Amino acid sequence: MKRYAANEELITVLEKNGFVDKSSTFDKKANLKRFQPSRALLKEIVFDSQCIDVYEAGVVLESKVTVTEQQLRVLILFFHLKNFYLSELSQDLPFEFNRIMNRFANLQIELQIWTSIATKKPRIKKIEKIMEVYNAIQL
Repeated sequence: MKRYAANEELITVLEKNGFVDKSSTFDKKANLKRFQPSRALLKEIVFDSQCIDVYEAGVVLESKVTVTEQQLRVLILFFHLKNFYLSELSQDLPFEFNRIMNRFANLQIELQIWTSIATKKPRIKKIEKIMEVYNAIQL
């Protein structure tokens, strides 16, 4: 499985998915890059030449040297989902790759079960929206 490091390839993936470089002059001198999908968010991805850090409100939630394709997808998903949908993945807990990936896998299984019994629960629409955003992520 492909792994992404803190380099130009990661920048390209982030930009393809609507992230903008918000690095200040100070950040650039310190060789830091800051990416956010919009100015309004308190969440950001910050990296130098070694580590990829996920921040929310100035606090590091997770730090990795490299990320897998699936980790990068759930990271981008974390930034793109509105809080209404994000609560299904994070359950009001801080971002953590393993927990979010496990929860996402559980949602996939849950959707298969609900779909197989042909129910019309409103929850299905919520899970389908999460899957739609996930599937739209470009690597």
